[in-house]
Amino acid sequence: MAGKLGKAFRILAVVAAGILPWMANAQSGGADSLEGQIAAQYKLTKLGTDSSGTSVIQAGTVLVIKKGGILSVSQADPGLLANIVKDGDVQSPVAAVVKTKKDTKFLPVGDKVYVSKVDVNRKESKVTLNIVECDSCNNVNTPSFRKAQVVFQYPKGYFDGADSGQVADVISQVLASDGGDTGQAQQAQADPPPAAPQPAQDASGQAGGPVKKKRVAVMNFDYGTVRTTVAQIFGTDQDVGKGISDMLVEKLVNGGQYSVIERAALDKILKEQNFSNSDRADANSAAKIGAVLGVDAIIIGSITQFGRDDQHTNIGGGGYGLGKFGLGGVGTSKSKAVVAISARVINTSTAEIMAAVTGKGESTRGSTSLIGAGGGGGGGGGGGLDMGSSNFANTILGEAVRGAVDSTAEQLNAASSKVETLKRSINGVVADVTGRTIIVTVGKKVGVNVGDKLEVSRQVRVVKDPSTGKVIKAVTDKIGVATVTEVDDDSATATFSGAGAAKVGDVVKNNP
Repeated sequence: MAGKLGKAFRILAVVAAGILPWMANAQSGGADSLEGQIAAQYKLTKLGTDSSGTSVIQAGTVLVIKKGGILSVSQADPGLLANIVKDGDVQSPVAAVVKTKKDTKFLPVGDKVYVSKVDVNRKESKVTLNIVECDSCNNVNTPSFRKAQVVFQYPKGYFDGADSGQVADVISQVLASDGGDTGQAQQAQADPPPAAPQPAQDASGQAGGPVKKKRVAVMNFDYGTVRTTVAQIFGTDQDVGKGISDMLVEKLVNGGQYSVIERAALDKILKEQNFSNSDRADANSAAKIGAVLGVDAIIIGSITQFGRDDQHTNIGGGGYGLGKFGLGGVGTSKSKAVVAISARVINTSTAEIMAAVTGKGESTRGSTSLIGAGGGGGGGGGGGLDMGSSNFANTILGEAVRGAVDSTAEQLNAASSKVETLKRSINGVVADVTGRTIIVTVGKKVGVNVGDKLEVSRQVRVVKDPSTGKVIKAVTDKIGVATVTEVDDDSATATFSGAGAAKVGDVVKNNP
């Protein structure tokens, strides 16, 4: 009997040796557990301090914010605000909690963040990510390292049947992988510099000059289709077409593919030409304006959707103060804003549509409050709407607008190669010479840009009609090339290169 008992104990010991470590590993979140697999997907970023303040000691995984509503605090704040994500919706902290913080700010959609901590709570079916802004990834001049906490709440018992990939898929709806190497922004500073790139070519194909940008103007977008909805949302008619076009201009300028003329110059021409708001989306009218401006193309568009997508709820418009943005989300359990934009790039010579794009933005939040929606302060529906303000940007409607504008700008930048450069004839003279620096009598108004190369010629003789004495031709010799370094509306400064020296009165022209 004793022998049998001894044998049974030995078998149990062997089984326990295999089972107990597995159980301990699963309960403690070891590498083979669901908790361990989830945590392994995110390399943590380590922060420290130096003489300049907070700094990244070891960079980790970089994520991109895909949905708005994540409220952050400053790096100096000892605590964090918990932003709850449930059923795909971001629920910002309640107002009472927010009031305890001095410096709060919504993290913009598209911003990149580091992961500083991951916590998986199987019992409560939730995953918590502490994130920190990747200021170098976002091209921020003054780093702030703002931080936030995002808590992903899953259905009870979800972790018992899910794998790490399914859990991560839910997280990626709000915080998606950047798609690049972890920590590449900081790693680039430590890596040896790459080989020098080949010099860019200018419009004439000569190396050393900047790449020629397409010169465009952006008209105020037409919003006639959504005008009634706009009035209901804000309590009065607001020119959302102008607000969206202004935001698009900023994105195109930063995109580097286009040179966009100033709003003041466009408004002046529109006034002189008696341009009507009803002509905003008309290709022929836009082409005429573009021809007067001397641009390569003119961008026109329409706002086709603007407002709530949950039409069964009260839109909360009329009489609701502009300070609250009329979102009507107070008391609703779920609100969704949708904005759609249609844009066209028009050839100013032929009125031909060279490119057509459609951008759409959406933002959804559960439990929309005044703080969560980004509103607050000041009624009076008759005031002007600043769509570029951070106050509007942090509403769900503002986030949808930004998403639509960003999408439109990305597509327009990608289509820049379809925009034909307008062939301009530039003719002027040298007005001043100081060494190799010359000033010429042509500038922005006729299409001169920094980096342009102008041919410099000198008149050697004139040919006259023998019967009338009228000059019929001026014979010139090319003496050099002037590379434009600065440009104003009516003049340009250039560096002259040639066998001799330039003189006042020499002729300058381009080769269209």
